[in-house]
Amino acid sequence: MTSGPIPDEWLYLNLEDVTSHVTDGTHMPPPRKNQGVPLLSAQDVADGHLRLAGSRFVDEKFFEAELRRTKLAEGDVLLTIVGSIGRSTVVTIKPRFALQRSVAVLKPRNVRSKYLSYFLRSPIAFDFYQERARGTAQSGMYLRDLKQLPVPVPPLRQQDLIVDAIQKIEAKRASALTHIANARIAMERFRLAVLAAACSGRLTADWRGLAAHQDMNDVLGERELGAERKTRRGVAPNAPIDAAIADLDLPATWARITVSKALVLEALVDVKDGNHGSNHPKVGEFTAEGVPFIAANLVHDGRIDFENAPRLSGPPLQRLRIGFAEPDDVILTHKGSVGRVAIADRPCVLTPQTTYYRCDPGLILPSYLAIYQESLYFYLQLAAEMSQTTRDFVPISDQYLLTLIIPPLDEQKEIVHRATGMLELADGLLARIEGASRRIERSSQAVLAKAFRGELIQTTAG
Repeated sequence: MTSGPIPDEWLYLNLEDVTSHVTDGTHMPPPRKNQGVPLLSAQDVADGHLRLAGSRFVDEKFFEAELRRTKLAEGDVLLTIVGSIGRSTVVTIKPRFALQRSVAVLKPRNVRSKYLSYFLRSPIAFDFYQERARGTAQSGMYLRDLKQLPVPVPPLRQQDLIVDAIQKIEAKRASALTHIANARIAMERFRLAVLAAACSGRLTADWRGLAAHQDMNDVLGERELGAERKTRRGVAPNAPIDAAIADLDLPATWARITVSKALVLEALVDVKDGNHGSNHPKVGEFTAEGVPFIAANLVHDGRIDFENAPRLSGPPLQRLRIGFAEPDDVILTHKGSVGRVAIADRPCVLTPQTTYYRCDPGLILPSYLAIYQESLYFYLQLAAEMSQTTRDFVPISDQYLLTLIIPPLDEQKEIVHRATGMLELADGLLARIEGASRRIERSSQAVLAKAFRGELIQTTAG
């Protein structure tokens, strides 16, 4: 088997013809120890890098026995052959580590180690892996199949030129990816700054100075005169305001109230999470059609992924008692990935990982509440609650204690208008950044494809 035309002075040789030794790591890893020689797996092998700070170890005797078997030495090429097949690197230090079965050891012969390592990451090699890999739950390569991989072999001088050319391009690629990473950070900081300005009054300071505006404290005070004194799950409406929010220098017309107080005043119509315990549907009860069942992983980037949501209908749906979200409800993830926010645009039912906040739009706009819940003012309260537990979880009873910042309704509308425009600008720039990142990643494979067709350097055939 060959993989396309190559220059006249190149040869196609099988991997076993350009290596003097091909083996894999230990088939029977010993029990985990707290000290000794690191035992590395496929996860520790990245393209061009080797992670030595492993969590599994072997004793010296086992390491010495493995070293005699694998003959591992500086200059050897490591290749992942189980799971994510095709990650490779060159051993550049005296080996003081053992390998699991998921990593193969290759001793190059008549090819440079770096040349072979780059080739093993190329599209030509990956096509071969896909064709020969075995297994369903986890794919893997047999060594006997791996040895049949066709390797394009140029003269040694050209191998050195190819490696040098790839490394120069990779250096530029790494620099570009660094700039992209910095751009992502800048966009995230910009988003946080917009949200902070929106929820502190700075974003609309000029607008507020144009005319007199409603005082939200007065509006809520009028509601409070006729409000029933009640608790929600044992949480009284007079719970204290979050200390950090209390210290904020907010406009005098803005109100600070807890979620429980907002429920009593009916500024929030309802706040509920999904069904716990025996009412929670089983995996086999989901159907092809029905009401979307929304878990935390379906809420991301300000949207709810309804298309990929499991669905409920019939008796399993009828068994549920709570968690029925409606259009315009603000959905907050409170378990696992805590703090993601989106607005529902259709009816759905929630898992115990998500909470809906249903607003009275005459007092709190859902679009404003979503902006506030995305801000650090709200997330830091969630984080403080999470710090009291051993997992990322903010139960519904603790959510009642969270503090909301509520501007007057007309200012909420202006905040939404201004913040949405700025956030859409940030999202557009971020989409362009991600597009550039994908193009750079694709370019890496394109470079390797050209390199091993003899198109990256001048050859006698070129």
